[in-house]
Amino acid sequence: MHKVLILGLGKTGLSVAKFLNLKRIKFDAYDLKAQKSLELDKLEYLNELYLSGDEPKVLDYDYCVIAPGIDPEKGFANKVIKSGIEVISEIELCLKYIKGKVIAITGTNGKTTTTAWVEDVLKRAGLKAYACGNIGVAFSEVVCKNDSEDTYYVLELSSYQLERTESLCPVASVILNITEDHLARHKTMEVYTDMKKKIFKKVVNKDRIVLNLDNDITKYISNGIDGVGTFSITNKNAKFFVEDDFIVNSFDNYKILNRNDIFLKGEHNLENALAVSYIAYLVGVDYRFIKESLTLFKGVEHRNEFVLEVNGVKCYNDSKATNPEASIPALRSMDTNTVLIAGGMDKGNSYDVWVDEFKKVKYVILFGETKFDIETVLIKKGFSNYSIVNTLEEAVEKAKMIAEKGEAILLSPACASWDMYESFEQRGNEFKELIYRWKNEIV
Repeated sequence: MHKVLILGLGKTGLSVAKFLNLKRIKFDAYDLKAQKSLELDKLEYLNELYLSGDEPKVLDYDYCVIAPGIDPEKGFANKVIKSGIEVISEIELCLKYIKGKVIAITGTNGKTTTTAWVEDVLKRAGLKAYACGNIGVAFSEVVCKNDSEDTYYVLELSSYQLERTESLCPVASVILNITEDHLARHKTMEVYTDMKKKIFKKVVNKDRIVLNLDNDITKYISNGIDGVGTFSITNKNAKFFVEDDFIVNSFDNYKILNRNDIFLKGEHNLENALAVSYIAYLVGVDYRFIKESLTLFKGVEHRNEFVLEVNGVKCYNDSKATNPEASIPALRSMDTNTVLIAGGMDKGNSYDVWVDEFKKVKYVILFGETKFDIETVLIKKGFSNYSIVNTLEEAVEKAKMIAEKGEAILLSPACASWDMYESFEQRGNEFKELIYRWKNEIV
């Protein structure tokens, strides 16, 4: 009988605990911040809880499941790594047991929208599909409830999750793009890129690997793989491309849909639509369901999400923008003067190119760990219309005073949330609550 250590009892760690309990595998759990809960008390295969700094004997375990947000180079996690026992991700754990098929999606930006979109098109075609992973629903949580041979797990995978995942063999995999991100953890772009490439390490048929020719790094990767699947807005040598505003499948020269009929607008969403169409085609989805999804899918929460209009000011929640590159599409989509709220946890990103996109930004309000780093770039770029505050609530109060009728307030942090929040969802929900409160004050 295996004995397992769970390292980290956040949302993912708790789901892992329930998964192990369902499989009747004994486990211990370690977390510096977690509190004992009724949920944990109900798990009969939980042996010991190590909280508030108490440390278990690492060599007592067969393997350790580490939460994606825990840095393996620091603290007790580093001791576990150095001990030599097997350390795996929640994704790797589930792969040992599942019956269903995996569609794997990664990239620096766009992966949450694309993951939800693939789930949408598969469900429209009558398939059992579940979006999970980095999208906010733990893989283990979904596996506990829905595992069967006809299940499709549409997995959004971050570099952190891929770091400790070795057995992934998806029926289709896509890398949407790779740009600078998570360098505080991965140190170099080469290491970060290698983490992303693990998504197709064990794919047998190379035509099931899908890469974006409009991104320099994924285009370079495609050059080294014979028969790889490709998509592009500009390159008609790709397998899925755009011609005369139509998404075209080169395999049968079929024009799927005019880009203007896609509900989600912007070049970034056109790239996502190409990827979604390609994956759906690989799975065998009929074109009518692909068209239906492209025209009806409304997007995901926290990604340039319209919240409310208050006093003629439109408010948008783009909390999912956890790096500068991810924030740029929202900046480009603004068609009026915009008060931008930004800042958060430092991931080692550069903000120069991001600030260059401030075409419609009339004022910036900075908060979080990176506020002074971003201020330095604003000063260098000659952008003087900004304020620094301590909390998101203060930022919203300031934005309310500055934004005028016909203008917009945009939360697009360009940074991770973990300096002040458990997740970007929590940050986005707080922003929306503050906007709803403003609306109620007016009424």
